[in-house]
Amino acid sequence: MGKWRMWKEYLPTFYFWALFSCFYEYISYIGNKHLWEFEKNFISLFVTESLYTFVFYPSMIILFLGNFPHEKSKKIWHYFKWISLSLLIESIALKIGAIRFSSGWSMA
Repeated sequence: MGKWRMWKEYLPTFYFWALFSCFYEYISYIGNKHLWEFEKNFISLFVTESLYTFVFYPSMIILFLGNFPHEKSKKIWHYFKWISLSLLIESIALKIGAIRFSSGWSMA
């Protein structure tokens, strides 16, 4: 598991991720060019995006960085596991219709 007690060490990463997540939402909203959109929202799209930005992503950051290995061979395996997990989650979301790709974005 991640090092949840050390969450303050990850604050710069949380801020960076939240800033650019909000920036993406802003530029895709004003340009009407989303790469992906959630089809199934909690209460509203704003609530869904806020939960992802301020709860889900920080949790994933803690799990990813809190278990980050020091040896090079283990780093490669760590990246492989997380890329695979991310692809699996996105594939499931796409299959059940929870997310929709647009503007040329795809899993391919």
